Amino acid sequence: MHSIKKSMLSVVLAMLTFLGIIAGTYTVPAAHAAEESTASEDYHLWRQMDRRWADVAIGGSTIRRSGCLVTSIAILAAHSGTRDPNTFNPGTFANDMSALGGFTSGGAIASWATITQVLPEVRVVDYTSFKSSDQAGKAAEIKARMDQGYYVVVNVNWHWVFVEGVV
Repeated sequence: MHSIKKSMLSVVLAMLTFLGIIAGTYTVPAAHAAEESTASEDYHLWRQMDRRWADVAIGGSTIRRSGCLVTSIAILAAHSGTRDPNTFNPGTFANDMSALGGFTSGGAIASWATITQVLPEVRVVDYTSFKSSDQAGKAAEIKARMDQGYYVVVNVNWHWVFVEGVV
């Protein structure tokens, strides 16, 4: 397998099949759930429900209903330095993807290649299921990929999240 490392801004998409692995890393405390950052303030706080882009169309859906992967990839682009969060956010990413016909009628990404058209520095290099069956093993697999220099986006019970770190 030819792998492109973080230096080329690669993404590893891993399918998570066990509910709850490092889920606390991705939740917002209830007291802050309604708060919004300014887009440039802190991309870590971007959420698909943010009213600035929640109603942006993605295919026949919206970011609010179907935009967790769009939001996760936008966070990855900001985190990696590929895009400046002063001018880029989940809404601008979704609009760029839509301009290329990048979504299905249900709001899913129509082709992973469209991501590369919008973000040429980002490449999907792997889409896989975990070998481990327990949380510790899955966390170790994610950490190993990150230690190899990959960015990781995982699917937790049909909800996509960008992984910044494993503790």
